[in-house]
Amino acid sequence: MMPAHYFHLHLARVCLESRTGLSIASGLSEGGYDVLLVRDANGLPTIPGTAIAGVLRHLYQRTFPDGETETLFGTETKGNESPSRIHFSWGAVHDSHNQPIEGLLLGAEAEKLETDSLLRLLAEPQPVLRDHVRINHRGTADGSGKFDRGTLPPGCRFTLELLLWSESANDPCWERVLSMLYSPLFRLGGAVRRGLGAFNVVSIHENRFNLKDPGQFNRFTGLHRSLSSAEGLARLPRDPLSQHLTDPRVVPLCVTMNLKGEDFWRFGQGGVSFNPETGRKPPDQLPLGIPKITWSDDGQARVVDLAILIPASAIKGALAHRFVFHLLRYEGRFLEEMETPDTPDNFDPRSLKAVQSLFGWANDTDGDGSHGGVGRLLMDDLTLDLPAREPRYWVGRLTHNSIDRFSGGVRDGALFTEEMLFDLSWPFILTIIDPHSEPMQDPNLKKALADVLDDLATGQLSLGAGESKGHGIFTSDKVTWSDGGQWINGGQL
Repeated sequence: MMPAHYFHLHLARVCLESRTGLSIASGLSEGGYDVLLVRDANGLPTIPGTAIAGVLRHLYQRTFPDGETETLFGTETKGNESPSRIHFSWGAVHDSHNQPIEGLLLGAEAEKLETDSLLRLLAEPQPVLRDHVRINHRGTADGSGKFDRGTLPPGCRFTLELLLWSESANDPCWERVLSMLYSPLFRLGGAVRRGLGAFNVVSIHENRFNLKDPGQFNRFTGLHRSLSSAEGLARLPRDPLSQHLTDPRVVPLCVTMNLKGEDFWRFGQGGVSFNPETGRKPPDQLPLGIPKITWSDDGQARVVDLAILIPASAIKGALAHRFVFHLLRYEGRFLEEMETPDTPDNFDPRSLKAVQSLFGWANDTDGDGSHGGVGRLLMDDLTLDLPAREPRYWVGRLTHNSIDRFSGGVRDGALFTEEMLFDLSWPFILTIIDPHSEPMQDPNLKKALADVLDDLATGQLSLGAGESKGHGIFTSDKVTWSDGGQWINGGQL
């Protein structure tokens, strides 16, 4: 219960659409998968209110460090306890007709879980299963680094409700909180540094009520309980909220390229061919593809069964390994000095401060009591629609024989094929968080990062599978910095 002097109620119903895959773990395990998605009573994916509250609290404190975070979100500090003035509902997933699913579906309503194509996909145990293999600094699979993660396809919509209790009708905290939903740092769930959890705001409908005024009280009590109803609420444009996201201290840097494949390329291991041929065996190795959800202007969803996936984790790993190379080059440190025949594993690039500042490090990795820290690089998983051209103009098939190293002949049973993509381009956006912070002012860090991006743009850094066979070469005509290159060239923000 809120104190009596908080009689102004701010209410907003927010519709969010996932720009990338989304993976909010339930913490449960059933043996077959490493990560299970959190679900509601209908077995449909949902967004817990705690997930939203935690992320917004962190972003608010980071963006507006004026000490009001605790009075807004509450605190348990002994002697200064206070409840949160802002409340969050759970996010209800939308069906294919753009209606949030609320309450327990029983009887005839439960049939919607089977008849609605979107809900049928989302009700599957793992709508999209992503396999991961952790690569060490030698470019090979790390010992115990094989795991999978269940995710939702891009394009899922959720609606949630926010309430703020206040002493005034125009509480500045209200628009500040809503502006956080537009922040590029607003991401939900797990693996957000590996390309998941990014959202776009579809709409915000809000109103403010003085509950001591009988007329406004009646308007509040007359609101429809359904999250889908905007009656009695006004649509809030983005422009008034964007003014809260202009502080240079909290605005991240963005690097933009348009990468074009110079030849064949493939990311991951998929399960469906992009160019199936009748009567012919599918290739043994396939590009990674996943379903995605698109929405028409009239609010109808369409499930696209197959889209090309470019996982951010594959790009981030390549950038990290090349970054270590350039960093050590600038620091004048070479491998033969760090690793000897007696101590072949003495070098761990994760211990380098610049690597930790840019890519983060795990909590207490070596039992040294380290608290760990998140990286300062953000990138999104990218899903590409299939080109309108015939598949033969952008899908290739390669046949390989394994050669016996001694005889030079073909090994029995070692014939395999792989499907590759070519003549496609895609936008790559790298977001750098806190470029103004002290660790990010290391000149060697900046020079190494600039060299990595130059390598990528000039085709000197391969991405994806088949690097040793000449695949995965991309180029970009230019590298565009949101600040015009001031920070990377040594300037301060």
